[in-house]
Amino acid sequence: ILTLDGVKLGTPHYMSPEQWKGLPLSARSDVWAAGAVLFTATMGEPPFDADDVGTLMEKVTKTAPPSLRALRPDLGPAFVDTIDFALATDPRKRFSACRAMAAALHTGGVRVEELDW
Repeated sequence: ILTLDGVKLGTPHYMSPEQWKGLPLSARSDVWAAGAVLFTATMGEPPFDADDVGTLMEKVTKTAPPSLRALRPDLGPAFVDTIDFALATDPRKRFSACRAMAAALHTGGVRVEELDW
């Protein structure tokens, strides 16, 4: 699928800060989206929300993400720290790929190498 330069394509609540800014995307952008999905599944609401898309963009690009560790101290530290790390505003401070994030979340059962990506 071809898109025009500068066109933002995605589900707004799960678009990474660099996607909102129109910067190049990488696997780290997918890590942010996965972190946002897991945050939503845990909290029942996305890490950032707003009444309009412009305000949502401002929040995602200019506000530190909420800490799942602070919001849910009852959850295991490996889980909340992984989500917090995945939602770092700076892509260089996130996991390099979803496989690395999955490995961090792994607590037993199916081995990461056996997952069907």
